[in-house]
Amino acid sequence: MFAKRPLCCLVCLVAGVLCLLACPKSLPAALRMQEKYQPVDDRDAQAAFEQAMGILEAQGAGPGLTALFEVAERYPKTLGAQRALWEAGRLAYARGDYALTRQLMSRFMPGAANAEREIEARRLWGMSALHLYALEEAQALLRPILSKLSAEHRAEAENALARANAGGNAGDALVLAADAWAKAPAEQTYQALLEELELRADMEAVWHASAKLGPGHAAWPLIQWKLGKLFWHIGERNKAKECFSLLVQKASSSPFAQQAQALLARMEHMEQTNPKRIGVLLPLSGRFRALGEDVRRGLELALKGSGLELVVLDNQGDAVLTGQQVEQLVEAQAIAIIGPLLGDDSRRAAQVAESLQVPLLTLSRADNITLLGGYIFRNMLTAKAQVRALLEWSRHERGAKSAAVLFPGIPFGEEMVEAFWEEALKAGIPIQGAERYAFDQTTFSDEVKRLVGRYFLEERHDYISESTRIRQSTTDDFGRRKAFEKLRSQLPPIVDFDVLFIPDSWQRVGLIAPALAVEDIITNACDTKDLERIRKTTKRRDFKTVTLLGPSTWASPYGSSGQPLLLERGGKFVMCSIYVDGFFESSQRKATRVFSKAYRDSYEGKAPSLLSAMGFDSGLLLKAALATGVQTREALRRALMDVKVDGAAGTKGFDAQREAKRELFFLQIGPKGVYEIQMKGES
Repeated sequence: MFAKRPLCCLVCLVAGVLCLLACPKSLPAALRMQEKYQPVDDRDAQAAFEQAMGILEAQGAGPGLTALFEVAERYPKTLGAQRALWEAGRLAYARGDYALTRQLMSRFMPGAANAEREIEARRLWGMSALHLYALEEAQALLRPILSKLSAEHRAEAENALARANAGGNAGDALVLAADAWAKAPAEQTYQALLEELELRADMEAVWHASAKLGPGHAAWPLIQWKLGKLFWHIGERNKAKECFSLLVQKASSSPFAQQAQALLARMEHMEQTNPKRIGVLLPLSGRFRALGEDVRRGLELALKGSGLELVVLDNQGDAVLTGQQVEQLVEAQAIAIIGPLLGDDSRRAAQVAESLQVPLLTLSRADNITLLGGYIFRNMLTAKAQVRALLEWSRHERGAKSAAVLFPGIPFGEEMVEAFWEEALKAGIPIQGAERYAFDQTTFSDEVKRLVGRYFLEERHDYISESTRIRQSTTDDFGRRKAFEKLRSQLPPIVDFDVLFIPDSWQRVGLIAPALAVEDIITNACDTKDLERIRKTTKRRDFKTVTLLGPSTWASPYGSSGQPLLLERGGKFVMCSIYVDGFFESSQRKATRVFSKAYRDSYEGKAPSLLSAMGFDSGLLLKAALATGVQTREALRRALMDVKVDGAAGTKGFDAQREAKRELFFLQIGPKGVYEIQMKGES
C-alpha cells in the first residue's frame, strides 16, 4: 500500500474571488455604501445554501467556501444569501483570508439575523479591516461594540487596535529614519531611509509610517509610493489606486507623484475592455509546439465567423514570460484569456490574471488551479474527473464492490492513484490492494504476485496448513521438494477485487496484462467463448473475473493491422477492459461528429485530437458567454458560471469550482477494436 500524500494547502482558495472594493474611511461611509433592503425568504436560495453546506461538510473548506460564495452571488437579497455570507465570512476569517472576510461581512445586512450574530459580523469585519491596515474603518466598527463582546474577543480587539495605533518597532524605526533625512537631507541620511524602507520595513510598518508622517512630511511621497507598490504587488489594486491617487492629490510636484500618475493611467487603461477581443497564451515554439498548435486550430474553428478577434501569443512554456504576457493582453484590452497548457506557466498566469481580475480559461491539468481565485476557469480532462467516471461505471454497470490498483511510481501515477483512492472511499468501494512499480519496469511478476497473495506465501493459512502436512507425510528430500513445487504452482490466487485500476501508458498496459494472466487473473469477462474454454480446462464452473480500468493514456494509435496498438500488443488479455477519454472521434454523439468532420475539412484531413477538441470547446464556452452581451470582465466571469454548451469533448459548462462539467467517453476494448459504450440512462 502506498502512503497518501497530504492534500495541498487551500489557505489561498478564494483570495481573489471578488473585486475588492475601495475601503471606506469610516463606518458611516461604509454603511452608506450598503444597499438597504429586507432579505426575502426564497425556497431555491435556501436549498442552494443547504447544498453548499453539504459540499462544505463532504469536500472541505475549499469547495465549501466557493459554493457558499456562489449562493450569495446567484441569490442576492435573500435570506439564503445572507446565511451563506455569514458562514462564508466566518470560514474565510478562520482561514486568515481577511480581504474576503471584509468583503463578505460588509454585505451582511443588519436585521438579517439576531443581535448576537450582527455583533459578531461587525467584529469579524473590523478585525479583518485591521489586518488590511484600514485603521479608521476598524476603529469605527470595533469601538462601538467593545462592551458587547466576550472578554476574550474584547481583549483581542483592544490589543489589535493598540498595536495598529502604535505601528510596531519597524514602523517607528522607519518614521525615525524619515525624520532624520527631513532634518538633514544628505546622501547618507537618504540611503539610511532607503535601507530601512527596502530591507526591514514590512507592509504594516510602511502603512504606519505613511499615516504618522502625513502628506506634509518631506519623506511622505516616497513612503506613500512604496505603500502603493506593496499593495500593487499583492494584488490589492483598489488599495494601490487609493494610495497613488492620494499621492498625486497631496504631493503633485513630487517625482513619485509623476510615477504614480503614470501607473494610475496604466491601471485605468487595463480596466478598459474590448468585448470582441480574446487573448490566447499557448506554446507555439519549442518542444510543446505541436500541442499548442492543436489547441489553436480547434479554437480558431470554434470562433470562425463569430466576429471575435484572437490575440495569440507564444508563451514558450515559460512561467516568467507568461506572467508578463497576461499583463500585455490585459493592456491590449482582451476581455478574457484562453490558456496556457502547462503546469508552471498556468499557475503563474492564474496568479496574475486573478490580481488583474481578467477571466482566464486554462487548459492545464495543474492541481487545484481554479482555487487560485474566482476569475480562474479550467477546461481540461483532470485526474479526478476520470476516476469519478470509472468508479461510477464500476458501481452501476459492473456492480463492483471492491477494487485494487497497480501503478507506476511517477507523479502522474501517484496523482491518479490518490484521486482514485479518495473517490473510491467516497463511493464506498474499498481498495483491497495497491502495488507500485518502477517507471522503467518491463516485467511485473512480483507486483502481480503480491497483489493476489502469491508472493508472501508464509502469510497464507492454506499454504501453512498444506506445508505442515507435506513435512509430516513426506520423508525424502526429493519428494518433499516436488510436493512444494506443486503446491506453489497450484495455489489459487486471492482475487478479492472486482476491478483493477492501472494508471499508465498503453505501452505499459500491453506488458502488464499478460503478467496478470500468468497469475490466473481472468480479465476478459466479456469473451464468453474463452470463459467456457477456461471452465473446461480448469474444470471449474465458478471463478472470479476482474475488469481492468484505465485513464485516457490508454488511447493508442492504430497499428499495421488497422487495430489500436494496445490491442495488437495486449491481445486477448486487454479485451473487455474499460477506459475513459475526453474525446473519441468515432463517437456517435452529434456534437463530436460535427466537429470531427469540420476539423478534417478545414485542416486537410488532419485527425482531431483531445487538445484540438478542448480548444474548440473553450472557444464555444467563451462565444456563448459573450453572446449574452456582456461588456466587462466581471460580467463575463458571471456569465461563464451560467453558460451551457454541447461541446465536441462532452463539455457542458462549469461547476461551482469553475471546473468544466463534461460527459466523458466510456470506451471498451473488443476483438475488433475500441468502441464507445454508454452508461445506463445516457442517450
